[in-house]
Amino acid sequence: DFGRCPRVLCEGQAVLPVGQTDVPHKLTVKVYCPKCQDVYHPKSSRKAAADGAYFGTSLPHLLLEACPELVPTQPLLLYVPRIYGFRLHPSAGPDAPAGKTPHSAGAKR
Repeated sequence: DFGRCPRVLCEGQAVLPVGQTDVPHKLTVKVYCPKCQDVYHPKSSRKAAADGAYFGTSLPHLLLEACPELVPTQPLLLYVPRIYGFRLHPSAGPDAPAGKTPHSAGAKR
């Protein structure tokens, strides 16, 4: 048991161990959530110290391919960031191009 997914919308989905490389003694093990399909650090420091190459980069994917009944349904809910109940505009936030804000387009220099 490698724990549960820390993402709230995954509703406690069990995670699987995965390595980020197949080369021994390079990186420690991480955990893969099959529901959100993301990789996280394990909560247990004992498990986090294990060599990731022991599990390999393919373990969760091969297991889910061989046992399709273990594949969880994708989350129905997606988190939508809001401020005071209003959804954020796509041009706002960290993904917005640098220097291109809605107010700077018409500004005089």
